[in-house]
Amino acid sequence: MFQSLFYLVPDQQLLDACQVAASFGYYPETTESLHVAYPSELSGLGVRYSIDDRAEKFLGHDCFRRLVFLPLSWSGLNFRDLELIEIRYSGMPGHTFNIWTVPLAAASTAMMRVICAEPRTSRLRRRLKAHLVNLLVYALFDTSYEGDYEEIIGNEVPLSESEVSEIENAVARIQSWKMRDGEEWVRENLIKLVSGAQGQLPWKEES
Repeated sequence: MFQSLFYLVPDQQLLDACQVAASFGYYPETTESLHVAYPSELSGLGVRYSIDDRAEKFLGHDCFRRLVFLPLSWSGLNFRDLELIEIRYSGMPGHTFNIWTVPLAAASTAMMRVICAEPRTSRLRRRLKAHLVNLLVYALFDTSYEGDYEEIIGNEVPLSESEVSEIENAVARIQSWKMRDGEEWVRENLIKLVSGAQGQLPWKEES
């Protein structure tokens, strides 16, 4: 199934990206014509397009597939954070394409910066934090289970040895990530998330 597409675009090339979209017949949507459904859209900085060609959009506005261009500066990322990978499309055997992507460490630290730059009650902060937790759990923990369903264990049950080991491995992985100068606080808060430590992440005071 064709999914929604999100691109971080260098700020000076954002207009060019919009012109390319227009050449394919796509035009920017408002929040009324295309409801906000993803955390990055809550920034208000993205240029959003509907790319859903279904005649009957019975699932509601939030489920429309979309193309979103976001300025690279919003993420706090720069080209030194990106990683060049080679991809292949099944429909074009024998052809390879290079694409710049964001590795786990850079994505996690960028999300943490945005979270902590938002006011405590920010909807973007809340949604992005949930997505960051999901990303870290999926990438650093074994989320598989056996049987027909996953048993939910209560918080009062002590952690097993394997769970403690997984947390230690996740912490060690984050400890190995290279941080920018003056950003050890980002690492500390990422470790707080994966270790289940209590306490709020930093936030921006509302003026």
